[in-house]
This record gives sequence, C-alpha cells and structure tokens, in this order.
Amino acid sequence: MTEAFFVIMINMYTPDYDEYYSLKSYADRFVSDSDEVLKVYFSRPSTLNLITFWEMKNGNDTFISSLMEKYHKRALDGDEFDVDELISNLNLLSVFNEKGDIRAHIDIYNDFVAYLTENGINV
Repeated sequence: MTEAFFVIMINMYTPDYDEYYSLKSYADRFVSDSDEVLKVYFSRPSTLNLITFWEMKNGNDTFISSLMEKYHKRALDGDEFDVDELISNLNLLSVFNEKGDIRAHIDIYNDFVAYLTENGINV
C-alpha cells in the first residue's frame, strides 16, 4: 500500500512591527488636528491604490479587495472616511490602530511623509 502525503504551504505575511511607524505621532509634530490630516490622507485614491498594492504584494489573504472599489468611488466623490473603518472593513495588515495610535508599515509611512511635504504641512 502506498501512502501519499501532501504538504500545503501557506505564505502569509507576518508583520514585523519594527517596520511600523506612528502616522499620528508624526503628524502631531506639525498640526493640532492629526486625526483630520489622517482622514484626508486615507481618503485619497492614490493612498487606496498604495494600500491595495501593498496588501496584495505581501499576500494578505484576508484583505477584502472587493470592497476597495466602494472606497475608491467614495474618495473620487470627495467623501472622507475614518481610518478605523478602512482597517476593520478591509482587514488591513499595512495599517493598524494601537490604542488610538495609527501605525503603518514603513512603505505607507514614507508615502504619508511625502504627502505632508507636498502639501507644505511638515516644512
């Protein structure tokens, strides 16, 4: 009798939280209402594109990409939405809320810093 064994490899991204930085703390250095700055940043189509790319590139199998089209439409219509809404509804690994502190992978953090620079907020 021959026995066959199958091994299923699951390659899911495991966050290295040393690569995550506080967007809120960074924004707090320059503005009094960092929550509003974060809301505007996360409501931009280009930010949504970056998050989608990051989640797919890093193999987040729990990422609900089908909902992203809804957020893109809302962003194009000028709607702003809460960061926690994005995190929970889309099952993001690139961004998380740690006791009110929005933390993001270095890729997202660098884009956030560039956004603040382009808009003259951190200069």
